[in-house]
Formats: sequence, C-alpha cells, structure tokens
Amino acid sequence: MIPAHLGRAVIVILSLAFASVGAEEATVPVARDLGSDGLVAEERRIPILLLFTREDCGYCELLKRSVILPMIISGEYDERVLIREVIVDEPGDLSDFGGRIVSPFAVANHYDALLTPTVLLVGPDGR
Repeated sequence: MIPAHLGRAVIVILSLAFASVGAEEATVPVARDLGSDGLVAEERRIPILLLFTREDCGYCELLKRSVILPMIISGEYDERVLIREVIVDEPGDLSDFGGRIVSPFAVANHYDALLTPTVLLVGPDGR
C-alpha cells in the first residue's frame, strides 16, 4: 500500500507528464491565408490574434509555451479568438488580408511588428 502523501506526489508527477505531452503535440497554426482566416473570424464574429515570431527567438518560444499553447490546448478560446503565427524570417509566402501573395516579413513590416515576439489583435479585415 502506498502512503497517501506519496500517492498524491505520483498523481501530480503523472499529471505534469501528461500535460507536457499535450503541449508538445499542440502547435500554433501558422498563417498561410489571412484572407480566409478573416472570413472565418467574420463568420464567428471573433478577432484574430497574430503572433509574430522568429525561428531563433527564445522569448518567442517562451511566450508560445507558457501562454499561447495553453490557450490552444485548453479549448477555452476556440470560439473567442482565431490564433495565427507569422514567422517573420520564414522563407515562402502567404496570402495577406487583401489576397495579395507576400512574404511573412512584409506582413510583419505592415504591422510594424519586426521586433519579436509581438502579439496583435486584429479584426476580420486585418485592421
């Protein structure tokens, strides 16, 4: 028989282990088509949270791990906000709110969000 105080410790350790597994599996959706995201946000009548990050940004990872991913994992924000990550130094393009194909850097520059991490709330039209 396990003493009560050890039993509680085991439960806490297992809960932390399972919580970290969920956090490792969850990801922040990367912005690919902001125009389509805007239509979804408009239909749901919710804002869009844009998280601007860079690949080698320790503060960006800390913000994602400690704030953004727990928001996603909890499910409490699914109907409150649409979350998208714009990786500023990512190669490739995305579609902006006007349907133009631009670089993630151009989107960050448009919002004056070149310092990372930057978090913005915008409406379905990107304003």
